Amino acid sequence: MIINTKELTEALNLIQLKGKWRSMNGIKNGQLGDNVSMKSHSNGLLLENGDNMTYVSKVIEMEVPEDLDIVIEIPSLTKYLKHLGDECEFVVNNNVLELSNGNKKANVNILTTHPHEQAIFRFGEKLNNMPYHNEASLEGITFGKNDSPYHACVHLSNESFSSLISACETVGSGQYRMDWLDETSSLKMQSRNNNENWVEEVTDLNCDFKEGATVEFTGPIHKLFDKEEINIYLSDDKPITIISETARLLRAPIIT
Repeated sequence: MIINTKELTEALNLIQLKGKWRSMNGIKNGQLGDNVSMKSHSNGLLLENGDNMTYVSKVIEMEVPEDLDIVIEIPSLTKYLKHLGDECEFVVNNNVLELSNGNKKANVNILTTHPHEQAIFRFGEKLNNMPYHNEASLEGITFGKNDSPYHACVHLSNESFSSLISACETVGSGQYRMDWLDETSSLKMQSRNNNENWVEEVTDLNCDFKEGATVEFTGPIHKLFDKEEINIYLSDDKPITIISETARLLRAPIIT
């Protein structure tokens, strides 16, 4: 299969969720993980990453062999992509991924499994079959074994969402609270660190809701998404689900 090297490199960077993560001493730069599962998908190449708290995926539209299902260490792949020009060919040969463009060639080892294979399978199988709506809609979006519906959906640009989280990061705790306030139809983001705190409320949003919702979480969950529209799904103390046209995220909440 032929890969656009720039597009793949950018997608691999996004699914690592590089950004500010909570630590014992506040927040520090970190990332989700440096392994990627690469699979065939109805819309193209499916990239997946995750751990026991988080699942992320991104789809690149392209032609992919139906049986593609490999795991690669991201740094081992990206260090060659930047030298292979605008496009390169991918060939899976036993336990090796062969990359080539003319007289430029490289081999990358294929890993046996992703370190969090079970979590990726459990979350990904369901989440990647959920629809993306180009407006706020609760239809077809559920969580858990019982397919419980979410309480609220907010549709906004990731640039707006990134701005909300970025402001909360200045507090330095790395823990955030997101509220959907049904009485005012507004989204409130806040963070607290001892006596310091930041609160921001956004109104006039495209929304679909049954009732209010509150979720506390950590992590730069906005980093998966590029300059695109997203739907954020919320219920009290339940995993946050965010869906765009090309990406999916699920992040477990902090229960206090």
